[in-house]
Amino acid sequence: MAKEHSGAFACTGAVIGAGFASGREIVAFFARYQQHGSWLVILAALTMTGLCLLCMKTACKNGCDWVNTLCGSRLAAVCPLLLMTLTAGAMISASGHITALVWRHSQAYVLGMLGTLLFAGVIGNRSLKAHGAVSALLAIGLLCALLAALTKLPLKAVQTETVFGFKTLVIAGIRAAGYAAMNVVLAIGVIYRTAVSCRKIRRTAMLFGLMTGMLMMLSYQVYLRFPASKQMAFPMIGLLNGYGKIGYLSGAALLYLSVVTTLASVLYALRNAAENRISRREWRWLVVYGIPLWVAGIGFEGIVDRLYAPAGLICLMIVFLPMMKALRNKSKASFS
Repeated sequence: MAKEHSGAFACTGAVIGAGFASGREIVAFFARYQQHGSWLVILAALTMTGLCLLCMKTACKNGCDWVNTLCGSRLAAVCPLLLMTLTAGAMISASGHITALVWRHSQAYVLGMLGTLLFAGVIGNRSLKAHGAVSALLAIGLLCALLAALTKLPLKAVQTETVFGFKTLVIAGIRAAGYAAMNVVLAIGVIYRTAVSCRKIRRTAMLFGLMTGMLMMLSYQVYLRFPASKQMAFPMIGLLNGYGKIGYLSGAALLYLSVVTTLASVLYALRNAAENRISRREWRWLVVYGIPLWVAGIGFEGIVDRLYAPAGLICLMIVFLPMMKALRNKSKASFS
């Protein structure tokens, strides 16, 4: 696998967390707007591609320490760190739910959380190629699951068409952009890691945007035809239930794999930030593992539905816009 392909898959795997693979995020940001979801998906995919390329250019010019090169101030550094901690908490909580779905044990939720946290921490220490291979397996599995679900659904869902006002659609567009920014922040550790090991950063960013956009569009089409998904925490498992026990277990395995890839990416980024700034090992463990485990108590649905979009928009304004301005200033200085 070429480095740009491995890097693009690794970045995609970082984005396809439990919220994405389960359908929870697709319903919350796209399918809920019915026929308008198509252009919202395109907007999100283009935003992800542009922000990914922006981060890669910054990494190539300034080095692989993403906190120093991505964030120009303490406030800007806090935003992505908080978002990563929230997401790590959401993934840990989701892993507990998934474990409890397939293992009827009184302590399945807690044991699932702790075991997944340990497993993802080990995966995050592996090479980018290994991370990319696992993420490629996840992307292919998600694609197959969506296509299988699509064959079970009607061509058009039986639901009342909602007329959305201009203000609602503007808010929807802003939420889609915030969702895109949130995803790029979550993948920032892998993006920087890819940029310093791959020369063809433009191609890698475009592959990342294309793969993510295609999966989002297909997911949107699936959940648009499945109105019951709006009330489900894990719509994908509900879809695959039509295939019996095999479908149920396949959906659970797919979601678990998505949790591991995203959590591994986020833990890697948090560990990278902590190792360069916190000398005491016990404090690093608290920041990287302890606080996300505590945040998991909020619950998976609460984090995804209420906190993702606002956190992503804050990162877009405080982190990415100043980064874009800094790159422009450097480009002008090089030509003068």
